[in-house]
Amino acid sequence: VDLKRNYVAIFVLEQKTKVLQKDIDKFELILSKMSSYYDHLFLKKTILVKAPLCSKAKEKLKQNSWKVYHVFS
Repeated sequence: VDLKRNYVAIFVLEQKTKVLQKDIDKFELILSKMSSYYDHLFLKKTILVKAPLCSKAKEKLKQNSWKVYHVFS
């Protein structure tokens, strides 16, 4: 919950392989299950990615209102 009392979903993803479009579908499925379990809508969706990201997957995330942050180390 943020300061404005909105529910925020934050996903942290670290993997060696490239993140593909099919992975995005899995994130959306997890988010829908979380929404039904907690009986709340997540107004803000954020993903921290430490992996190569397919351009089509990145576009799909943006279309579904995700904020994407690349984490480098």
